[in-house]
Amino acid sequence: FNPAIMWPTNNGTPIALDFFAYYPYNDNSGTEQVACDLAKGISITGANLGTTIGDQTDYLVAPVVADQTVQASAVGVAFEHISSLLLFSAQDITQINELKNKVTVNSITIKNVSTSGDYANTAAGDVAGTWTAGAAGDLPKITLDASVATTAAELTTTTSNPVLVIPTTLTAATQTVDIVYSIAAYNYGGEDFPAQNNITASFDLKAGTIVAWEQGKKYVYTIKFNLTEELEIKFAPTVENWTEGGATDLIVDKML
Repeated sequence: FNPAIMWPTNNGTPIALDFFAYYPYNDNSGTEQVACDLAKGISITGANLGTTIGDQTDYLVAPVVADQTVQASAVGVAFEHISSLLLFSAQDITQINELKNKVTVNSITIKNVSTSGDYANTAAGDVAGTWTAGAAGDLPKITLDASVATTAAELTTTTSNPVLVIPTTLTAATQTVDIVYSIAAYNYGGEDFPAQNNITASFDLKAGTIVAWEQGKKYVYTIKFNLTEELEIKFAPTVENWTEGGATDLIVDKML
């Protein structure tokens, strides 16, 4: 701190302090309200991650550090993410050389997800709180125009187009993603195939083992394209730290 904040005493006797830590700072002057409770920890009413991809608010909360008295060392607070992070990657898994490297992912649009709500912690010693999600809606389209290589590559990352959402239990045919992609013209078996532009494939984001987005977890959805007798797109979500979760494939077939 600048200026430094000194440990308080009462006639030379140290006074114990409880430390509450969260990010970003809120002076409770607006609709978003932060409450600190020694038994339950920190709660945030009216939290809003925002919908501008790449410029959302990453809320952090630390467990309460209670009953601290004068000490030379720094008071340790361990911040944790309380939202969920969605990332997307793509890979060309085509086995025929003439058909490789023909796909471009133009954009992705994530639909019917919530980016606002109320967070309530349940115990001061951790941040395993609960979310009450606000109204769901579609996020702005993420324009990519990214060529798909044979090695899986991230389309969105924690620093480029990260997508933060409110943790929630997923429902089939509710939380979805539209992937717009194009296929370049190519020749196969002596036959010319024209370019195909702006093809849309839609996927449920509840798939395989992924049935919920949990706080502090990163979910990586990998789109796998296989251009053979038919165009096969496999959708392979995984979860990484932030913390690990699960994986599955989503597949779209399109005859050439």
